[in-house]
Amino acid sequence: MVDINHKKVFLATVLIAVVAFNQNYHIVLSTSNVQITKKSITDASSWWSNWSRDLNHNKIDDVLEETLTQSSGYNDLAALFINYDHLPTEDDAKVLLRFNLTTSYTARYVNTISIRNASISAVPVLASLPGVVMIELQPHIYPILDISTKSIKARESTEYSPNTAWELGYTGKDVVIAVLDTGVDDEHEFLKGKFVAGFDSSGPSSISDRETNPDDVDGHGTHVASIIMGTSSPNGTYKGVAPDAKLVDVKILKEESVNFGDQFLRGIEWVISNKEKYGIKIVNLSFGSDVEDPDGTSTLSQAADKAVENGLVAVAAAGNEGPEEQTLVAPSVADKVICVAAINDRNTISRDDDVIADYSSRGPRGDGAEKPDVAAPGSMIIGAEAAAIGNASDGLIMMSGTSMAAPHTSGAAALILQANPNLLPLEVKQIILDTAEDKGSLGWDVAYGWGEVDAYNALAETEGLPTIVEVIPGANEVYRVIEPYVLEANITDDTTPPEDMTVLMYLRFPNASCYDIMMNYNDTLGMWKGTYTPVATHPTGNYTTFIKASDSEGATAQSPEFLFAVLNNPPDILSVEIPIKITQGETFFVTVNISDHEGIANVFLHLQDSKRTWHNYTGTYRDGLCVFRIGTWGFTVGNWKAHVVAEDTDKVKVASTVHPLIVVAAFPIMYIVLLVVACAVGLVIVVTLLVRKRIGKEPVDYYH
Repeated sequence: MVDINHKKVFLATVLIAVVAFNQNYHIVLSTSNVQITKKSITDASSWWSNWSRDLNHNKIDDVLEETLTQSSGYNDLAALFINYDHLPTEDDAKVLLRFNLTTSYTARYVNTISIRNASISAVPVLASLPGVVMIELQPHIYPILDISTKSIKARESTEYSPNTAWELGYTGKDVVIAVLDTGVDDEHEFLKGKFVAGFDSSGPSSISDRETNPDDVDGHGTHVASIIMGTSSPNGTYKGVAPDAKLVDVKILKEESVNFGDQFLRGIEWVISNKEKYGIKIVNLSFGSDVEDPDGTSTLSQAADKAVENGLVAVAAAGNEGPEEQTLVAPSVADKVICVAAINDRNTISRDDDVIADYSSRGPRGDGAEKPDVAAPGSMIIGAEAAAIGNASDGLIMMSGTSMAAPHTSGAAALILQANPNLLPLEVKQIILDTAEDKGSLGWDVAYGWGEVDAYNALAETEGLPTIVEVIPGANEVYRVIEPYVLEANITDDTTPPEDMTVLMYLRFPNASCYDIMMNYNDTLGMWKGTYTPVATHPTGNYTTFIKASDSEGATAQSPEFLFAVLNNPPDILSVEIPIKITQGETFFVTVNISDHEGIANVFLHLQDSKRTWHNYTGTYRDGLCVFRIGTWGFTVGNWKAHVVAEDTDKVKVASTVHPLIVVAAFPIMYIVLLVVACAVGLVIVVTLLVRKRIGKEPVDYYH
């Protein structure tokens, strides 16, 4: 997000850079024809299965695919993120070398290898490599206080004193903040003594990355840093939000150059790796990207979320693409990042006349998610001006943009962490959202999010906040009906005993519906326990769960989210009673004993005759039994096979073992008829002979 006063100059510079870049056969893309669809509910670890930028599911970014069809030269080059279903290994990198690809970075926290020189013709082949789940276009990234610090109730003022953060005693003392930007001129009078460490990832690959104290030729990063932590001029007019905070300077943007997404990826992963070494608590991301990220799952957004998962509060500028809706930029659209829109405070301390800046990007996210999160002053902000390299300065410059709003929020986060260093990143985010002053329409809206940042209210809530010390998640998978999911937590509060606290375990089902369970406190163990046993009617799939604890004063704390899967309990065929031998023409019975917790929908009997022809029957299930009555007229003689298949109401099927069945021939009825006839004829003959014999023995009267 650039200085609004220099927007035309910036766009012209970008246009020149794009032209020059295309002359080197790199591709600059239009995203106007990319369709945005709502993402299906999936496990975050398999985001690619329903990615909104791969509608045809061929593992190639639709934006990149558009380039494939429009490219005039099939050997044109593009910068790509190659995403895997695992953290990439040396073997994966070696495979890419066979395609003469230069790896600019192999990520350690997201499953990505970055390359800069991929031929367009190689993209379909790369998508077919083992373990590759998505070929993603690397986006270009670009950079997007006298009144404002008083307006958010950070420093004392005639309007809001004594209800300000500084008057509560919080100035962000020793909270370390990483500013990922164009570098910071820490020799400026406002920033002297702030520097803790630095890193430069603005070069073309990780080979050029180094720990250093980066310079700021552009001036954007210096202005951003001064909004967060500037100590101001001698008269104290232009102090930052957290003037006692410390700086880690991470240069990811090079002046007068086209900057790629892997520069951010390398910078943020260095911060994650070194957060313990330098005590980093917050990352400020006042930049945006030029490729749409409708559901917050692009590589840039995944990397930002990964920083939060590793214990860092991440604050990002919403973008300067307003006033149209759905114009937010990555990485601000990432789920766990605090996405900050810009307010025009009209150069007054009073918040009553504050309005959303016309240029500020609007929500919601492309999939309908509620972004931005909050808003903060961003228009006509006076801050430190970077000097020529090697020169100290106390110069001032005015800039506008969501780039200026984000550092106000990062400063507020520093105040909160000074008050309670044990807070988790998502707890800090929740405090900022919960205590924001509602603006615009009631509740969340597309312009202000949940409202304008209020540092004093955030601190007031932080001081009495319950602390979720530890959460012990349950099993990764549970079966419906028979197996519970258990979540345990150690929760403390300075003012409220456990019996007066309310602790709820929240569940988000795969169909996005929510369910909450009251957790119980075990005094002996000192732990809270929540138990959820999915009933037969609850959907299978991936569930999200978290804890929310409230004390007697209404202050709340929320745990990180945990994932688990609810599985179907498949049918269990307990027994199959079937005769071993049957005779042609007789009727026989097959009795099946089945158990299922979700309900049986169908039971099938499959018979295969000696000629390998199948005979299929559907039975009626009742009270755990299914009985088949089978007539055998027309059955061929020989060895048959039989097995049973049970299907439950979730369409899950299970088959029994195969049972042998012998069909023997019946004695033919014609033979019986012939035998009866023969016997009858024989009897007639015998009777006739006996009669004749008797007649032959009587005397003959020859005289008559």
